[in-house]
Amino acid sequence: MKPEATRVTVANPKTATIEDSSDYVANLDSRQSVTLQPRVSGQVSAIYVKAGDRVQAGKPLLQIDATEQRALVNSREAAVTSAALPRLSQHRQMLATRETH
Repeated sequence: MKPEATRVTVANPKTATIEDSSDYVANLDSRQSVTLQPRVSGQVSAIYVKAGDRVQAGKPLLQIDATEQRALVNSREAAVTSAALPRLSQHRQMLATRETH
């Protein structure tokens, strides 16, 4: 024996503006994240990914402006050269002394 069907009232839908709404503030945390710690200091000059992108291992995420690093290398090279000049001068004087004796 089948149960008797339930009677329902059918109405035509109406178009209207919804007056009742709610706003909620929330934070979403990713399931997996990573903290970036560049090996050098400097300003970021380009960002190659955006939040939420999946990235492959080894793929560049950002570029750091090399100006600061180049200046540091040039400064240290100049310091090495400057430190070596007195020795080079002494070496030349020693060779010149040997040639005259």
